[in-house]
Amino acid sequence: PRYAHAAGDLSVGGELFVSPVTGLQLSPTDPVSNGVASGMDRLRASLDAGVFLPWPGGMSISQEGTHTLAYRGADLVGNEEGTRSLSVSVDATPPATQLTFDGPALIRGPGTTWEPQQAEAFITPATKIFLTANDRVSAGIASGVKLTRYRIDSGPWQVYTGFFYLSNQGLHLVEFAAEDRVGNLEALGAMRIAVDNTAPLASAAVNGSWLEAFGLNLLSTAATV
Repeated sequence: PRYAHAAGDLSVGGELFVSPVTGLQLSPTDPVSNGVASGMDRLRASLDAGVFLPWPGGMSISQEGTHTLAYRGADLVGNEEGTRSLSVSVDATPPATQLTFDGPALIRGPGTTWEPQQAEAFITPATKIFLTANDRVSAGIASGVKLTRYRIDSGPWQVYTGFFYLSNQGLHLVEFAAEDRVGNLEALGAMRIAVDNTAPLASAAVNGSWLEAFGLNLLSTAATV
């Protein structure tokens, strides 16, 4: 995978981004000039100001950061082109996604006895759920977030385009993961969320003497409720 920086995007650290598994290729040609071309003899390349070595036919760069690949070719009669170079930014760090709420929400803390015990958060059907992905800068490089996917209760994966709701009462599992522009995938994140749409019930009890008469509950002055 590769990505070329575009004006206005959130990439950091270069113009051409690749992942550690992206293959780099050089394709030398000896152009015909006035009907003459002796053909290619050799192609040599140097990474990060190292020694020029015969081009192996392809390579990838595993170390995260910005690198310079210099190269030059020569034909069979010794004509050698000037050294060319390519700046490559290797992004090896996946994005990170945070799940947040807007609206009624309780996050389980230590010692809470809310039910179900598996729930990490409690919300209502009116609570908005947001997924915010960030491609962290590492070694001065971040190609930027390409997309975020999520699914609910092991259903089909969806591309996140904005906040969503959980409408059904009960416990739900929300899973999510982001991908950056060179294909680095975030490890799967998940949160167990309980939707509570049931109002509490209150009851009253009388301690002391009371009497029901004429459709009314009559209490003594010593009774407490």
